[in-house]
Amino acid sequence: MDQIAEYRHIHSSYKDDFFTSIHLKPQQISHDEDQAIELETLEGQKYTIKVSTDGWTAVLLRRSTTPIHNHHKDQDEVDRCFETFEALAMAISAKFTAKFHQSLTRRLDNLLAAEAGSEQGRLQRFQ
Repeated sequence: MDQIAEYRHIHSSYKDDFFTSIHLKPQQISHDEDQAIELETLEGQKYTIKVSTDGWTAVLLRRSTTPIHNHHKDQDEVDRCFETFEALAMAISAKFTAKFHQSLTRRLDNLLAAEAGSEQGRLQRFQ
């Protein structure tokens, strides 16, 4: 459940200053295995960040019910929010990638230990 703790940290660190809502979206997006975070900025822009071991993908959903490109007067705000969002997404991706590698290393270590244990058991039986 380390991922849930990480989402809580992100939520407490970034909510109110940049986003009105940040929440984990555990159901699959586009029928893949990636988890996602859904964000809504103070200006009403909605994003989904899909995070996988390969990196992150940003999906700009909509601003309220109107596509974002119809709000030319707010382009500076859009750019500012996207830069913040991009930095957040990269931070999440790095942490997820590191956790994936740690998990893989732990599994390999466990397999090696189990194999060494079974080899030790065989040697003891023959002595």
